[in-house]
This record gives sequence, C-alpha cells and structure tokens, in this order.
Amino acid sequence: MARLPLREPADLVNHSLLHVIGYEEGWGYWLNIMGVDNVDSSMGMQFDTLVSTLRMAELGQGVALGRSSMVQEMLSEGKLVAPFGQTVEASESFYLVRRSGAQLHHAANVFLIGW
Repeated sequence: MARLPLREPADLVNHSLLHVIGYEEGWGYWLNIMGVDNVDSSMGMQFDTLVSTLRMAELGQGVALGRSSMVQEMLSEGKLVAPFGQTVEASESFYLVRRSGAQLHHAANVFLIGW
C-alpha cells in the first residue's frame, strides 16, 4: 500500500493494518470508537503475537495498535511513532494463574513483575 501521511484516523485507508490474532478489541473496535467508517478493519496482515506485530510496524510494513505499556519504550526510542493523539481504554485484561506456592517459569515471572 502507499505510504501516504497519517494526519487523521481516516487516512488509514491508505495503509496496511497489522492485526494481533485473538485480540477482541482490535482495529474494528478502535475505528468504531474513532468514528471512522471508510477503513475496512478486516484488511491487512495478521500475527500471532503483539511482539511480531510491533516488529513489522517498526520495519515499516504497516500500522499496529499496541498497549501503551508494551510500546512506551519503542516510542521513546523513536522505533515507533504514534501518529494520532487518541488513545482508547481497553477492557481486555491478561491474567496469570498458578497454584499456590508453585515456582514460576522465568517468562511468567517477567509477566508478573513487568519488563
């Protein structure tokens, strides 16, 4: 797709949307809240993780939605840009469930205490 400027959400019609499989509140949700009806939220590339999606955005392959906690460092380092000032509160949450006293795998511990 053409690499035209992103001045407002409706300009996404000229860009490839990058999707994370399994996120309920993806592009369709975001575009609806922004009042954008000229962008087909089903179009674009799909990835199985947010990390993959953000990497493709970093490589200039499209536009991704990301959780602020996951993209803040990339934004501050200039690896990604936030083309619009709008943010949307997500109602989706992530949980870590374990047996009481069970040892956590390192990756689970990173999830629990943060990056």
